[in-house]
Amino acid sequence: MSFAVLTASLPERASLLEECRASVAALTLPADHLVGIDAQRRGPALIRNDLAASSDADWLLPLDDDDLLDPDYLEVLAPHLDGADIVYPWCRVQGREMWSPNRLFRPDTLLRFNFIPVSALIRHSLWDELGGFRSVAYEDFDLWRRALGAGARFRCVPEVLWTYRINVAGGTSRNPEWGKAA
Repeated sequence: MSFAVLTASLPERASLLEECRASVAALTLPADHLVGIDAQRRGPALIRNDLAASSDADWLLPLDDDDLLDPDYLEVLAPHLDGADIVYPWCRVQGREMWSPNRLFRPDTLLRFNFIPVSALIRHSLWDELGGFRSVAYEDFDLWRRALGAGARFRCVPEVLWTYRINVAGGTSRNPEWGKAA
């Protein structure tokens, strides 16, 4: 079983990217960390798709450059991968007080709103089958809904294993500024 972490970043976010890289390097199970610097501002979806296409890992893990993995992220999730296509843990949130996406998996709820942040393990074969991310608003929500429609098997591991940092420095993949020329 092999893992690849996919991180899209912008040139001006080097300090955040270094923190992200350090969190991936500290993982207790090995993972390739594939990073794409989007100098032309093509968008994080296209960068992540390029990174996924360059990997032969069994599992892909999109990780925004401002987010941080706990060292045991993969170690805790690995025993839950059999029979699943998408496995996601819970997160701690910084930058948006009194809000949390953490919820157990319910397909009917996922059809109404997104409660699975982008940092979930996705079976590479499913990624390929779905064509990866599309360049749309909320590309992760779009992917989860398409996966659900394709019969993907989701699994929630209700343990906090990463830090979701919102609006740490602006310009994240959740920010429309990403697509604007520098």
